[in-house]
Amino acid sequence: MYERILVPVDGSPLSEQVLPYVRLLAKALKAKVDLLHVLEPVQAGFGASALKKAPATARDAARDYVDGLGASPARETLAVSGW
Repeated sequence: MYERILVPVDGSPLSEQVLPYVRLLAKALKAKVDLLHVLEPVQAGFGASALKKAPATARDAARDYVDGLGASPARETLAVSGW
């Protein structure tokens, strides 16, 4: 029926409260979970070197955050992919 579940997370504890329910739903449906964390755009006015470095740093931090949610020891591991 459903193969994937998209879950937006913003880094707040409130957005993460849905994860135990998503885990149960995904297990029951045998569905994969996609965690979506949106990055804010880089603002104009940065110097050229900061502009090149900031997006990569933000992407790495977001990727670590999403990976951490999927492998949290407080929950069973979710089969997640981050965007």
